[in-house]
Amino acid sequence: MQPNKEELNLLLEKYLQGKASQAEISLLFRWLNQLDLSEEIDNPFVAEEKIGQIMKDRIFSRIRENPTSIKEVKLFPNWLRPVAASILLLIGLVFIFHQFQNPSPASSPILLSTEPNMIKEFFLPDSTRVILNASTTLELADDFNEESRQVKLTGEAFFDVSQDIEKPFIIHSGEVQTHVLGTAFNVEAYERENQFRVSLLRGKVEVSDERAYVAELLPGQMLVYDVSDHIGSVESIAPEHIGAWINHKIIFNDVPLQDAISRLEAHLDSSVEVDPALSLNGLYVTGEYANGEAEQALEAILLLHDMNFEKKGGTIYISK
Repeated sequence: MQPNKEELNLLLEKYLQGKASQAEISLLFRWLNQLDLSEEIDNPFVAEEKIGQIMKDRIFSRIRENPTSIKEVKLFPNWLRPVAASILLLIGLVFIFHQFQNPSPASSPILLSTEPNMIKEFFLPDSTRVILNASTTLELADDFNEESRQVKLTGEAFFDVSQDIEKPFIIHSGEVQTHVLGTAFNVEAYERENQFRVSLLRGKVEVSDERAYVAELLPGQMLVYDVSDHIGSVESIAPEHIGAWINHKIIFNDVPLQDAISRLEAHLDSSVEVDPALSLNGLYVTGEYANGEAEQALEAILLLHDMNFEKKGGTIYISK
């Protein structure tokens, strides 16, 4: 059953006051996830009152319409961060609507994911902002934000963590954990890669593994951790390179060639096959490319390494 304007307005007020029940929150999620506000609020000088009114107007207009297909969540601009807390919470309701349309047992984790060549933005229940790169999965514990904030990441994501001293934000990536109180940083934890990376934009993070390795990062630093050898090194990184993929750039900072090829494949409409006789060991890639030119970037990288690029049908073949 669709709520009328008065009912939905009441639910909004109850949610912002922390008085909404789970069933009421679920109803809000279903409606708010259908909003597409990116065009209306793409101007950083729009007042927050106007943003709030746009949201409410769009919600109420939906009451008179039949439900339409859900659109992918579009990236909001960086200026959104200073918007009032109540508005941020309202936007945060777009968080993974289908978990509430198709409820799962309480013990089941909540999964956020992206397909190849897709970037999506989410706000978690604690108002943490997360942007997932292509082919990435983020798993939230079923009790997220009750006593702790723990997530599991496979792929790459940019986090802008809402500060809560009593509930540290912990990201699990294999045997590596990144501990956060409140900060903005990028994590690269691709499943088939041998390197794990954390780049810090602001704040402070601590990274540890099961063998007592610990590293603390300051803004402008990147940890490169070797998963096989359990050894990490801290390097400097240009702030504009941290999470540059959000702005549709592909930046490699001394990334193994095999890993670079896999990442580029996530932005291609073609599959990639490497000649089994071709060794990529000891080869690395550093460079900046446009996200929409992944195929050209791959061809240029292979050329630098004296390798052949051949496209047949829907497959790209790499050989010597």
